[in-house]
Amino acid sequence: MDRLHISTYLRTPRGRFIDVFSMEAERQPTKAYLEGAIELVLSGKAVLNQSLWDDVEFLWWGLVDMVVEFRKTGEASMDFPDQPLTATLTRREREWLRFEVRNWQGELVTASSVQETALFALLKREGPKTLARLAELNPANAASHERALAALSR
Repeated sequence: MDRLHISTYLRTPRGRFIDVFSMEAERQPTKAYLEGAIELVLSGKAVLNQSLWDDVEFLWWGLVDMVVEFRKTGEASMDFPDQPLTATLTRREREWLRFEVRNWQGELVTASSVQETALFALLKREGPKTLARLAELNPANAASHERALAALSR
């Protein structure tokens, strides 16, 4: 497993996950709500994975908003749209941050630490092409994807 990577998947009507960039993704029925998952691996540990699937567009927008807020304040969080989960970013020592996912009872689901610059570089590299692809698959949300793209480019 890579030490640091991000991938995005759509959930098919039968519950399978397919890469958002696959040809099969283009053949999925158009819906206002794109079910899917982000797989985010930090320091070799998956902090987001397919078991944490939800509205994948909202997950991406929340992730972008969380990173923007973290850069301003040193901490940030996002609630999953349809699951009782919250992801948080908190500053650790020097250039390190901690990414955690907890359920609404406060129990830790998963966590890992990563260098801040590495996470931001990953999102700046992968975010624009993934958000553009999601906008292709669901043009109704293009304005929200554009807002997220603009936030990533700052």
